[in-house]
Parts: sequence; C-alpha cells; structure tokens
Amino acid sequence: MDKLIYYQQLIKTGYKQAFALKKVFILRVLFMILNNLMLLYAWHLMFLNFSTIHSWTFNDFMFMTGLVVLTFSIWPIFFRGIGIHLMRLIENGELDSFLVIPRHVLFSVGCSVCDPSGIGDFITGILLIFFSGLVSLSNLPMVFCFIFSGICVFLTINILISTLPFFIKNSSDIGERLFYMFFNIAGYPGSIYSGYLKLIFCTLLPVGFISILPVELMHNFSGTVFMFLIVASICFLSLSIFIFSYGLKKYESGNRFNIHH
Repeated sequence: MDKLIYYQQLIKTGYKQAFALKKVFILRVLFMILNNLMLLYAWHLMFLNFSTIHSWTFNDFMFMTGLVVLTFSIWPIFFRGIGIHLMRLIENGELDSFLVIPRHVLFSVGCSVCDPSGIGDFITGILLIFFSGLVSLSNLPMVFCFIFSGICVFLTINILISTLPFFIKNSSDIGERLFYMFFNIAGYPGSIYSGYLKLIFCTLLPVGFISILPVELMHNFSGTVFMFLIVASICFLSLSIFIFSYGLKKYESGNRFNIHH
C-alpha cells in the first residue's frame, strides 16, 4: 500500500507541474485529439474508395485505432519516464538518485514524468471504440480485456527499449526508432498482415495483440485465442520487467546523487 501511495504522489506531483500552465495543458490535450481525428479522417477517405481492406471495414479500423491510442495513452499519462527518458538516464549515469529510494527503480522513474497529451489519446480512444459500432454490453468485458492486454504490450515494448543501454552503449536513438516503428505498424489495418508476418506479429513481436487479434475475436470469438492473448500479454510484461532487473545489475553509476521526492 505504501508503494502505491508513493507512485500516486509522484504522478500527482507531475500533473501539478503540468497543470501550472493551464492553457498549455489544455491545448496539448486538444491538439492530440485533433491530430488523432485528422489521421482517422485520412483513413476514412481511403475506405470511401475501397469499402473494405482485406475484409476489414472502416468500423473495424476505427475500433482498432481506438484500442491502439487508448492503450498507448496509459504510457504517457502514468509511465512516461519509461522508455526514451529512462534510456538517457542510464546512458548518462543519472539513475543513481533513484537507486537510493527503497522502491522499484523502473516504476519510480516511470511515474516521475508525465505527458498531458496522453489524455487526448485516452479521450480519442474511448470515443473511437464507442462509435465503432462493434461494442455492446455483452462483449464489453472482452473489450476491457483487450485494453488490459494492449497496455501490457505497450509497457513491455517501452521497458525492453529501456534495457538497451545496459547491453548496447549509445542506443537511445535505436530505441526511439524501434518504439515508433512498433507504433506505426500498429496503426495500419491488421488485415493487411498475413502468413509468416502475421504469425510473427502475433507471437514474437506482439503488435498483433493490439491491431489484429482483438478485431478478429470481436467477429469470430475463440476461447483458446482469447486466453492466449491475455496470458501471453502478462508473460511478455513479466519477462520485460525481469530483463530490466537483470540489466540493472550492469548499470554503471555516474555518481550523481540528487534525491527525488
């Protein structure tokens, strides 16, 4: 319980600082919503010319996009410190101040940084999922499971990226490119991936956990595939945390001890 209160206070402090400039805070949220809707409109024009893309309708794509931006939003809202920010702390030897805190380093760093624009993604995601026409009261619990799975996957990717400096020096640029490559792949209709590529995206590189399997399960539910999706997502997240903890043993201190409260 003490740990949860500690992480809660870190997040609250970050948002107090962000909300100090109210107009900037609001504009960042609004511009993110506008950015998402403009991208969706561009795809809408595509679907006007081609009513389906490999059997996917615009409603399928809208649901997928909503799921992607909603699950992505949890990262900037609560754990923005994980990923590129954490990579640079490790590369510069600036992780020392978090090592002296009796809390998990990964989540302490993650909760120490916030990005208000994530709220725009969260709002957009909710709206797109709701207006996709695929959600009903009967399948709402399944949609919540998809959201949970997607959050696990996005956090997994960011945590794995964060571990790169432990094993490869000066890898922050590589990590940033890998993250946006993953996000960009997730932004295309899942129906365009097939064969070995689809197999890879639904196993080794779990982008399909967000952009492929949820839509397929909404149309043709399979208990086996659904359980695989949930269990594999949790396993991927657990493995990424384990790898980070292992890599942390290789951390080279920069001897900088500025205590974070």
